[in-house]
Amino acid sequence: MTLHQDAVAKRIDTKDIPDEQIYLWAIDVIQQSNDEQKLNQMLEGFIGHYPQHSLVIPYMMRIADYSLAQGDTLKSDRIAKEIYIKDKSNFVRFENVAKRRLLKIALEFENAYQNQNWSLAFAKRDEFKKIETEYKKEGLALDFKPLYEEFANAQKAYDAIQARNNFLKKFDTQMTSLEAGFVKRKAADLIAVSSRTTWKNHLIGGKSNHLAAFKKQVNDEVNRVIALLQEGKQFDLDNNRTLRALSHIAVINEFASEVVKTQVDKYIEISREIGEYRNRRNYTQADYDYIVGGIAKLRDDFSREYLNAAYRSYVEIFDNYHLAGFNNSYTERAKTKLESWNAVPSYKVEAYLLNDGWDLSLVSLASKERAIAVKVQGEVISPNGQKLSTVLIPPNHELVIQRSFKARVAPEFAMAHLVYPYDVSIKVNGTNIDAPVYTRIDTLDASRHFLTTQFAVPILQKYWAVGSNQIEMRFPNKSANDLQIHFALKLIYDTRELQAAIPIENVKISTDTRWDVSIFNVQTGLFDPAQAIVADGFNIPLTSIEDLSETKANPIWVPESADTRVNRVMFKRSFVIDTEFKEGYVVFVAPQSATVLLNGHNLGDSFGFMHEPDPLAVFPNMVYFDSSQIVKGRNELQIIVNNASQYRGFLAEVSVKILGKEE
Repeated sequence: MTLHQDAVAKRIDTKDIPDEQIYLWAIDVIQQSNDEQKLNQMLEGFIGHYPQHSLVIPYMMRIADYSLAQGDTLKSDRIAKEIYIKDKSNFVRFENVAKRRLLKIALEFENAYQNQNWSLAFAKRDEFKKIETEYKKEGLALDFKPLYEEFANAQKAYDAIQARNNFLKKFDTQMTSLEAGFVKRKAADLIAVSSRTTWKNHLIGGKSNHLAAFKKQVNDEVNRVIALLQEGKQFDLDNNRTLRALSHIAVINEFASEVVKTQVDKYIEISREIGEYRNRRNYTQADYDYIVGGIAKLRDDFSREYLNAAYRSYVEIFDNYHLAGFNNSYTERAKTKLESWNAVPSYKVEAYLLNDGWDLSLVSLASKERAIAVKVQGEVISPNGQKLSTVLIPPNHELVIQRSFKARVAPEFAMAHLVYPYDVSIKVNGTNIDAPVYTRIDTLDASRHFLTTQFAVPILQKYWAVGSNQIEMRFPNKSANDLQIHFALKLIYDTRELQAAIPIENVKISTDTRWDVSIFNVQTGLFDPAQAIVADGFNIPLTSIEDLSETKANPIWVPESADTRVNRVMFKRSFVIDTEFKEGYVVFVAPQSATVLLNGHNLGDSFGFMHEPDPLAVFPNMVYFDSSQIVKGRNELQIIVNNASQYRGFLAEVSVKILGKEE
């Protein structure tokens, strides 16, 4: 280097050897020493002395790489840019500088996006675009298309959140206005009634037609709420707001029902038209009662129409939310209201976990091949008390569950309870359930809300059938990780329909020697036990008895002789009622008269022997059992026969209809 300095200062004559060659000799010497720091200092010195030399760019590249390795990114980046300025074809290092800088900003954007820190996310997006533009002006060809898609997704997500927030504000404002509007008005302002009001020309007809005009007002008010609910579907309206709207629809209709009753009653009270009927010179009380009774019936019909609409709203809340496990003040109000009307739906709920009755399998999403059978891992109980089966779904597989059911009546509806973050497909009896509704119920783990929210999915009655039913559900896992599913299915039946579908059993009990018999003891005034025998002396052919010609009953009596006739006999037979009693009666032929008792209750004591002697035709007695005299369990029928006739015997057939037992 001293030689180089002397050459540069012209203190020596180097002949034809350029000054820079002497510097390069010095660089060669340093390279052999492996002193990288000293070498880079020498290279920087060379670049400073000979900026146009052909080795400048290779040396700058070496310095840039060394600086980057040493962690001096500022120096490395500066030199990379200088290289690019000198030689546009040598862009790799400067491009890497640009990418490192931009990717750092992109990562900051992604973190802010994931955390929904929108101000920071969009600030980083704008910073990225600005710096990228500067690099492109420098001539770099940068391609960040996937990131720009993320920018678009972020903007879309933000816009959706803002749109939802704006809608929720609108929803709350409009609901508050609706709740303070129509239903707070006075009845007199909605249906005008005065002394001049007439029924046909004002209330139900004429230009005024007050009741029809009021109905339109009610429908318009309900439609305003429905419009909010419809608009809310695109904004994933939460349960509380949905229930607020459904409950208000019920309130509107209840209010309308009261308005109709109040104003029609006012018409009856103050109108001249009805007042005329109070004038006893022209009309009787019966006339007044007739006209007012007819109007009151029509009033109740109009009023009931609104109450029925309110009932339907409350049942919708009860079925889709309360029964599914979600409860708040609106579900409690619906339940309380239904209870006050004695109109709570009566359901039988059959719950099915993923037990042995299900067919479970895994299908590869790639090959569509069926994998080995799936094992249920266990059960969990949600915060609201719903028991759920747990199954693990591997990545890129689909869980398929199937089950068949026998139903005496079609289920009123079913409710699939599931914890799964993605949409599932549901098929019932070969029909796909289009656009199933997912109602949030609760969350198993608040720290993993997305993965552990429990949804209830109603499956309407129209998909189910009487008899055999089959359900299939598919849970695709397109992610790269295992996913747990928690699941249960409820079939919900209307108990009235179930009851109506249970077959009626008709139990027949005919007289035979197994009946208990006893003979009246004149001395003690009591009945003494005896033995029933087939009555050979009955002397009445079955073909002569009306409606009993096909009976399986045998005439019975007690042993006697011509000298020792028994004229007063008590016949007893018991039967058991272990389900609902529907109907019962006894048909009997008892010459000459009989008294019938059921569980000690006298059903009659003057049942005679009705017949025509020639040709003999007998008309049996029929005695019906009163349900109030029937008891659960053992029931006892007693028939006391007084017989001094030639027809020595007694014949009876008991028929009891009861509800069959549920399977």
